[in-house]
Amino acid sequence: MLNSVAILGRIAGRPMKIDDMPAADAAYKVPIRIDETKDSSQALVNICIWEELAQTINDKYREETVAGIKGYLKTVNDRLYVVATRVSFMTPMEADND
Repeated sequence: MLNSVAILGRIAGRPMKIDDMPAADAAYKVPIRIDETKDSSQALVNICIWEELAQTINDKYREETVAGIKGYLKTVNDRLYVVATRVSFMTPMEADND
């Protein structure tokens, strides 16, 4: 069975820890078109991101950053997630404030 997802959208929230898993849950806004006669709207997609990448997102990127996500679908606690295996950022990293 093939289980592969690729989406492009904007980060809608900071990654937050999922229970005791070494992963984080991030909301992700994806433009969708439901009807050809209507303008695009946005859907929120739950993304499961592993801890190291989630920390990078929290440190270097902000909400509304454009990113491409590759991954696969998985259910966790009766919720459907895209588990990210690769993230490509289309917006430059924020400069360090040191």
